[in-house]
Amino acid sequence: MKKVHFSILLLTFLSLFYACNSNNSSTQVNDQKNQKDSLASSRDLTEVIRNANTSSFNNFARFIAGMKQTTENNYSKVEKDSIWVFHSNRLNAKWRLMTNRRTAKLNQWAAKEVPNAMRESDRLFYPFSGADILNANLLFPNTKSYYLFGLEPVGYLPDILLNANAKDTLNHYFKSLDVSLNAITNFSFFRTNSMKVDFKADELNGTIHLMLLFLSRNNNVIADVHYVYIDDQGIQRDNVDRKVKNNDGVEITFLDSASQVHTVTYYSVNLDNTHLSKNLGLQQYIKNLGGFNSYLKAASYLMHNSSFSEIRSTILSQSKYLLQDDSGIPYHYFTPEQWTINLYGDYVPPITLFANYYQKDLDSAYGDSASRHKTLNFGIGYNFNNSNLMLFEKK
Repeated sequence: MKKVHFSILLLTFLSLFYACNSNNSSTQVNDQKNQKDSLASSRDLTEVIRNANTSSFNNFARFIAGMKQTTENNYSKVEKDSIWVFHSNRLNAKWRLMTNRRTAKLNQWAAKEVPNAMRESDRLFYPFSGADILNANLLFPNTKSYYLFGLEPVGYLPDILLNANAKDTLNHYFKSLDVSLNAITNFSFFRTNSMKVDFKADELNGTIHLMLLFLSRNNNVIADVHYVYIDDQGIQRDNVDRKVKNNDGVEITFLDSASQVHTVTYYSVNLDNTHLSKNLGLQQYIKNLGGFNSYLKAASYLMHNSSFSEIRSTILSQSKYLLQDDSGIPYHYFTPEQWTINLYGDYVPPITLFANYYQKDLDSAYGDSASRHKTLNFGIGYNFNNSNLMLFEKK
């Protein structure tokens, strides 16, 4: 089935399946026009932001997030259907558990321990993130622009329902969403290999689905979804027709609960030395960001290896603040002469999969009473029951 930029066919089917009247059909046509216009290269963001609460992007995001619509539209007609009700109840239960176990505590910890200069900065750099705008937005809610990078594909918003077994297809889509959320809701991170499997589905085909879901669940309003790419000169360009495959990305504009405007941009790229050294456009794009703050979590200890030395050096040179767990950049790169160091939680040897990345110097730092490291009352990262976080500020 041919992919489309947004859920136009989804809206078409919902209108037909739930026997909408002619007024609703008119609303559907307007929704389709809004979707096409907002994905066009000449966007009027002022108008887009003004109408964010009623945008078809926001309606779709709330629909897949199991959250009721705020206005009457084609999606609101599905809210009484057993498939959506089950999906919504399942997600609500999952989010209540996650909030009680982790995210509320995470948000409170960040408000107390993370400097405002990091929480309210212009740019957050989050490599090896996958779709995890969830934790970045919770930790740094006032950041203006988030930059996420991962191997997972961007994906397309779905044309999932136009077939003979449409309700079965929607049910399958919701089940796929639920499975893909298991790791991050239970343990705060995605498993890359699992994501490769999850995103092979026709419907759940990339990070864009989960990013929209997370932003909605964090009480944001989706104003715009815009496909982009990075050209050879390091400039972000429109990729409306998705013809450019290299440095494929998506930019989402959203409003927080105080109606402040933010963007999150995700790029599907490989950041190892072999690929990054050949990707001059991406190198220049990152340089053009200038100074930024960085976040690293469940990063597979990649930057402990020489094959990821270039992205490691970039983070160290361009970051004013860096928050990470032990899977990020090795501790020995942070000298007291160059960095103010704050340690949180407990350091224990890495899980069996990453046992080779034990850091003796980090163990000593946590064991040194002079470091006065503080406790964490929530789990995050691979060692969920014995988590650690390190906050570095460049002097």
